[in-house]
Amino acid sequence: MILVYDYMKRGTVRDHLYNTDNTGLTWKERLQISIGAARGLHIFIQVSDFGLSKIRPTGMSKAHVSMVVKGSIGYLDPEYYRRQRLTEKSDVYSFGVVLFEILCARPPLIRTAEKKQVSLAEWARQCYHKGTQYQIIDKNLKGKIAPECLNKFGEIAVNCLLDDGTQRPSMNDVVWGLEFSLQLQENAEEGGMNVIEGGNGTS
Repeated sequence: MILVYDYMKRGTVRDHLYNTDNTGLTWKERLQISIGAARGLHIFIQVSDFGLSKIRPTGMSKAHVSMVVKGSIGYLDPEYYRRQRLTEKSDVYSFGVVLFEILCARPPLIRTAEKKQVSLAEWARQCYHKGTQYQIIDKNLKGKIAPECLNKFGEIAVNCLLDDGTQRPSMNDVVWGLEFSLQLQENAEEGGMNVIEGGNGTS
């Protein structure tokens, strides 16, 4: 499968999250990017990017396509390992990882981190279940996220990462939830919001 993208003169989201030479993205910009990506995936819902691809060995007949999946570590749906099958909800899982990547400004895997923080997906889920989600947000967002917005955003991302794919939201629901998160943030800013004081210090 070959994917073609428009040229992004300002670079990728990852460039802005990890490259200190770039101006950091604001929280509202990150929300807007998340919404745009979710809308695009909703329209083009199929086993697609986020590191997923079907591969065909060089020289093999085009009549035969290998169903072996090459997935970027940290993004691949864990259900695939059990069932050897990808679904639309596999893309939802991968997108959930991306959402936490945008919130935390860290890669999906850091092998040198302490054990509980190696996997972003697992660490973020645990923090949300414990109510300590403020600990994982990008330190550059300290004091800039409305609590109700953070809670809604985290709820969406956590639901995307549910072990049972059938329990994960549709991409349409993800789009709606992210738009609502943005509305909560804007409403809070207009009303002189109370903000989340956090920052993971790992980015």
